[in-house]
Amino acid sequence: MTVNDLCTHLLRLCAEATENFRLQTPEGRILKAPAIFDGYAPRKRAENGDDFPFVLIRPTGGRAGDEESSIQVRIIVGCASPEDNGYRYVVNVAERIRIALAALPDRMLERRFMLTMPVEWQLSDEQPWPAWLLSMDTTWTTRTPDLQISHAENVLGYFEDYK
Repeated sequence: MTVNDLCTHLLRLCAEATENFRLQTPEGRILKAPAIFDGYAPRKRAENGDDFPFVLIRPTGGRAGDEESSIQVRIIVGCASPEDNGYRYVVNVAERIRIALAALPDRMLERRFMLTMPVEWQLSDEQPWPAWLLSMDTTWTTRTPDLQISHAENVLGYFEDYK
């Protein structure tokens, strides 16, 4: 469950990086740290818009090689602000996460996942005011688990090298 392990560690990293933020909900009534969601926002969304602010951690793809594998994970930040320059809130949250990623020793997360640079981000082209969205794309490299062939003698010689 390498992909799930990576996402679990990223959820924790993002929660720690943003725990001291106090951002407003769309109505501006509540100041709170971003909610951290795994994959997608919950199905039942708050009717009063209090789903904001949030950070989503979503695996988007990967590639498995013989010795190493890569995993792409998108980090999506959502904030609410009635201000015309409300995009600054999502940029601030994303920057805090980017700094946490850059501070990883040797760019290694939990000594298993190496962050491949660059980290790319983009603001949403659409402006669903008062919501502001930013996505950050990361790529991680990890060792591919060793191939273990049991009963190699029963597979018609295809795995001779693995006996």
